[in-house]
Amino acid sequence: MKIEFETQELLDLREAAKQLRITRATLYRWMAVGKVGSVRFGGYRAIPRAEVERILAELKRRRK
Repeated sequence: MKIEFETQELLDLREAAKQLRITRATLYRWMAVGKVGSVRFGGYRAIPRAEVERILAELKRRRK
């Protein structure tokens, strides 16, 4: 059995919301409906930087 772990930069919810220019409440709603993927460990939740970049690119495409 082979287990692979991908190293990725994680952002706390405050920083992710700031970069997305949304409130933390909106970020929580997006996580609840599956629009934003998050990582949970212990009592801590974080957003992979790649996920924030994906959403920013999606929002940019919609604005065109």
